[in-house]
Amino acid sequence: MYFDQAWAIVEPLFSEDRNSAIMRYGRFTGTGRVSDELEKIIPAAHFARVDTLFIARDHAIWGAFDGNAQKVRIDGQKKAGNKDLLDLAAAQTLLNGGAVFVVETDEIMGASPAAAIFRYPLEL
Repeated sequence: MYFDQAWAIVEPLFSEDRNSAIMRYGRFTGTGRVSDELEKIIPAAHFARVDTLFIARDHAIWGAFDGNAQKVRIDGQKKAGNKDLLDLAAAQTLLNGGAVFVVETDEIMGASPAAAIFRYPLEL
């Protein structure tokens, strides 16, 4: 009961922030400041380059990230030694001061279950 009352108060604030971030993603398209490619998002999150991350609810992308080589390996399923790369990107983004929004799959901007706004263009 209390959750429903509290959510009614704060939900518009969360929605406003998310909608504003979605608009920023659209404005930055084509500038090198956004991507839906996990091979770019994961290293960028690790190195504090992600300002805002969108990840699809109820998705997991299993694999591994080698920070020294900046290589992402995506596996088709959970295997020993790998991690959910979406969780990894979210954790790194939050640890480095970025924002993370969990959204419905159809709200993601590209074909990937993740999309990111970078702090500065990764490609010039």
